[in-house]
Amino acid sequence: IYTVPTTREGAIWAGGGAPAVDVSGDVFVATGNAAAGPGQAYDHGDTVEKLSPIATELDYWAPASWAQDSASDADLGSVAPELLPGNLIYQGGKNGTGYLVSSTSLGHIGGELFSAPVCNSFGADAYQNGILYVACSSGVRALNIDAANHRFTPRWTGPADANGPPIISGGMVWVTSTANAKLYGLDPSTGAVAVTEPTPAMEHFTTPAASDGRLFLGTDSTLSAYT
Repeated sequence: IYTVPTTREGAIWAGGGAPAVDVSGDVFVATGNAAAGPGQAYDHGDTVEKLSPIATELDYWAPASWAQDSASDADLGSVAPELLPGNLIYQGGKNGTGYLVSSTSLGHIGGELFSAPVCNSFGADAYQNGILYVACSSGVRALNIDAANHRFTPRWTGPADANGPPIISGGMVWVTSTANAKLYGLDPSTGAVAVTEPTPAMEHFTTPAASDGRLFLGTDSTLSAYT
């Protein structure tokens, strides 16, 4: 079992998300704020950890701002790592920056391949056909991923209240508005709203699931299915 080597906090949480697993069975998780702050020894808070299938640490990466992020409650671990083609990982978080990291050599502190402002992010992202759909508190955003050159660029931003972790199913991006109790279906290329469906009240980070031609959505007290 892997335990973050800090005296407090350092949680692996990623609301609405799950660990990422590569073809070798290695597991990628992101940690939240930990005990150490500016001027203190690194304790693996605000870090992407690469773990073996038996949960031993193989590698790690953290932004150079890890200490300040821990001190200011700007969790890196508010969103799960997203594995991308070309041995890349996309990692967002509460500090508003998106990072690309090599999954084969994470680079330790400050070793990312690319970073740029994206959004305050919670939950999990989704990827398909060169586009990454990022869970943003200010509305889901799409990024064009240039895996060959280790870059991403903005593509579109969805409705401001479409703030749940997105999924891709049936040719659309599905994302919840947890504040306004809605389910959106968005065009994956343009972000145009194709479907708006009222839902029961939801908690933070609620995300739909898809199977057999249906969407399933767990809310405060119900499980809803949509065809």
